[in-house]
Amino acid sequence: MRDVSGTVLTNQEVARDTFLLCLECDLPPSVPGQFVMVRVYSGQEPFLRRPFAILKNQNHTLELLYKIKGKGTALLSQKRAGETVAVLGPLGSGFSAPAEHETALYIAGGTGLPPVLSLAEDLGEGIMILGAQTRDDIPLLTRI
Repeated sequence: MRDVSGTVLTNQEVARDTFLLCLECDLPPSVPGQFVMVRVYSGQEPFLRRPFAILKNQNHTLELLYKIKGKGTALLSQKRAGETVAVLGPLGSGFSAPAEHETALYIAGGTGLPPVLSLAEDLGEGIMILGAQTRDDIPLLTRI
């Protein structure tokens, strides 16, 4: 675990009120299912860091998927390339891989997608079931 500064590379809307944030930062390696705590603002409000599941942490690039839910994520959605945020992580234990010769069944919806998609990308095979109100609410559909 390390507390680092992350520089925004991109921060784009990928579904309704849902954003893919790509940061350049030097975090230790992570496994699918781990998360980071992001401080979006250096002032007093919002004071607390926000938890985000790691979508990808590779080659000094961290990918996070988030949905605007309150003041913290609304502020995060306004971050542009070159701006910085504080990132603490990776945290948590992560997932264990299924036994050899078992078919993985991935089930996710909305912002619960990152750890599941991360595991699916690592394992490379399986069946993905996604839950969403509409097709427009499914983030990263082409990546899935």
